[in-house]
Amino acid sequence: MTGAGRAGALALIAALALASCAPGPAPRRSSGTPSPSAARSSTPALPCPNSTPQPRSAEHYHYAGKLPEGTVSSPAYRLRPVTRGAVGQLARAVGLDGVDESAGDQPGDRVYERSDYVKGRLYVDTGRRIWRFDRGTVPERATPVSEAAAKRIAQPLQRTLGIEHADVDASQILGHGQDDVRIVTVTPVIGGVRPLERTVLHIDGSGRLIQGTGFLLFPEKVRSVEGPTARQALRTLDQPGQGAPGCPQPPDIHYTVTGVRLGLKPYRCAYPSTWALEPAWVFDLTGRSGPYQPDETETSRGFLSTGSQGCPSR
Repeated sequence: MTGAGRAGALALIAALALASCAPGPAPRRSSGTPSPSAARSSTPALPCPNSTPQPRSAEHYHYAGKLPEGTVSSPAYRLRPVTRGAVGQLARAVGLDGVDESAGDQPGDRVYERSDYVKGRLYVDTGRRIWRFDRGTVPERATPVSEAAAKRIAQPLQRTLGIEHADVDASQILGHGQDDVRIVTVTPVIGGVRPLERTVLHIDGSGRLIQGTGFLLFPEKVRSVEGPTARQALRTLDQPGQGAPGCPQPPDIHYTVTGVRLGLKPYRCAYPSTWALEPAWVFDLTGRSGPYQPDETETSRGFLSTGSQGCPSR
């Protein structure tokens, strides 16, 4: 999340596709995607060692503004496989010569790596569709490049990653006057809708990419899907409390919805092992996390979804 997000936004996502249209077994979630129960239960349990399960607070979500009316029809996308050729192009874009390949965590997944003491280290996991680059050297020059220069430096990498159509922000600077770096945040725009995943690049004062990370998209449209209204989706977030004999019931927790928009959420399909982007209502929330952290605002992000509209059939 950006600094503004860390200051106060909690994004909870209710997918438009509440029932799977793809045949076969229930969709498998990636290791980085929490289950609906985990996403909803964001508050810690009260200490009550003699009770199983532990008591939990009820959660309520309130929106004072006007929610979008009516259902929304929006495309779902299948994500094309991450090939060795695509990874090789990424390696060359960050200044490395080729990559080494190994098996990933699941059948069909591949991991590509290349480390160079001078040029840096690239890591790509096709199963999780993530990439990371770290030059591993101290940034050069204390004065950061301008916003315009940072955006120009990011463009070749955007083309390599297939995210030329994007909102690009380069207003952030990391550092305190020494070895400052410019942070470039690239938010792709696909069919007018923004995925939740972003690409973040760190550019030093000499214009070098010193760090980068992102989610590999390569989307292709599958179909348009109809979903519930924003109000119906918001209602799915309310959760009753959970009591336990002999334990105090924790107080209810109330969140305030500060914004709502349509987004695209990455989703790992069950068969075959591939990924999709499914349309989702995204709610920005602020609120307290309970009596044990009275002054903190939740900053984690959870997914509420059972859809797989972009997944291929058997």
